[in-house]
Amino acid sequence: MKPQDLTKEQALKLLEDFAKRWLAHDGLWFLEMEKNFGLEKAIELDEAAWAQFTVIEAKRIKDFLKLPQNGGLAALEVALRFRLYGFLNQQEISREGNKLIYKMKTCRVQEHASVKIFQTFPVSRWG
Repeated sequence: MKPQDLTKEQALKLLEDFAKRWLAHDGLWFLEMEKNFGLEKAIELDEAAWAQFTVIEAKRIKDFLKLPQNGGLAALEVALRFRLYGFLNQQEISREGNKLIYKMKTCRVQEHASVKIFQTFPVSRWG
């Protein structure tokens, strides 16, 4: 079988699996940083990496979907649905006038961190 032979359903499941693999790597990277440098340094490094990654992810989504340069809230609403996290977490996006409300209803990282890794973890610092 080749990737182009996948059904639409298989391709969508593969997208979710790719997102899980990416998130697993991110989690393992963080745990190694914590083990070697402590929690505060791991958080500092993670925040620095995420600050760069989010820019790359946003640009790639914008380019892939051919969203306009200044597409405003309408383009942002579309783009948010294509974040890697969008394939893993339940999210809710709504409009209230000139505001876009983005709610993360479930967070795979928080669920797994609180159960498997540590008691409390400041995941809310990311979003």
